[in-house]
Amino acid sequence: MVMTKDAKAKADSDPRKVVLALLMACVSPPNHATSARVAHYAARVRDWDSCLSALRHHRLASQAYAHAQTKAFEGYPETVIKALRALHGANVDRLESMRNALHEAVVGLGEQNVPSICLRGPALAELLYEQATARHFDDFDIVVPRSQMTQARSVLSSLGYYSINELSRALEDRVVSGGESLQLKKPNSDFVLHLNWRVASRHFQYEPIDWNEEVIAMTLEGEGVRTLNAEDYALLLCAFGTQNEWSKLCWVADVAVLMQRPGVDWERVKSLAERSGGVRMLLTAVVLTHLVCDSAIPPALQALVDRDRKSWVLAKRIADQHAANMEFVSRDDFGSQMFQLRSRERTRDRIRYVTRSLL
Repeated sequence: MVMTKDAKAKADSDPRKVVLALLMACVSPPNHATSARVAHYAARVRDWDSCLSALRHHRLASQAYAHAQTKAFEGYPETVIKALRALHGANVDRLESMRNALHEAVVGLGEQNVPSICLRGPALAELLYEQATARHFDDFDIVVPRSQMTQARSVLSSLGYYSINELSRALEDRVVSGGESLQLKKPNSDFVLHLNWRVASRHFQYEPIDWNEEVIAMTLEGEGVRTLNAEDYALLLCAFGTQNEWSKLCWVADVAVLMQRPGVDWERVKSLAERSGGVRMLLTAVVLTHLVCDSAIPPALQALVDRDRKSWVLAKRIADQHAANMEFVSRDDFGSQMFQLRSRERTRDRIRYVTRSLL
């Protein structure tokens, strides 16, 4: 979080708080000021093993590497520079493999007249980040029309993908009918492809895709790949972070980059959130990003943020969880379920969440 001088002095004297402060600083997009803050804490880290572990957990190692490069690795021990360089190199290789896999899948699906849209992974990295390799991904999503899920699964099987959960086709059909993704992988690959017919979790009623529209937002190997625009992604990122209790800071980093992106129509984002019941998810994400990165709240959302104190309570809860446990994970317990309920402003959405959780 952004710190006062007194808080900064206390963090500098506490080894654990130094690591936490460095993590929080790494969430901000690299520039001279933010990278100087990262360098300040890097020079004071005493336990780099714990720090590197936390960076890996939050998928911020490449972001930390970008910050370190900006300041010519000032404050970093040589062994740490080598470790960050190795982690970043592995991320570069994985992203390239994912781009190739995405291209292969999109072409294969297209040849069988199965329209597709790519989410997260290379699509999100290309859309948001000035340097796509600064964002670590272990997976990506391909969404197809529900009526063509079986056909899409067959295409991906022919390309060598198998279900990592070793599900029978009958169980796969049950997963698909429930709106969950099929988790697929190729032998010897280090990423997962999620195949689904829904953009968001079945607990969140948001489906922005119009399959009759030709929306091409990026190009891979000369092939047009469909993905969401920035406004749709804004709401999807907030829903995804909420679903996982923002347990990884890289998801906060995505929102921070988006909030600094010029040209985003936040009035439209607000309208989408109001129609889909995602206002509190959106506001919580904005407030959390403000607390962690000192990101400016979009003017179109300022009045809503000022009125909705519950979003501040939820954002503070998340920030406190990170402070208490730098590698905390989302758990399916009573506290997590209450967080999900409180993240929904509409009664009917809370009822839907409870009902579907029991199924």
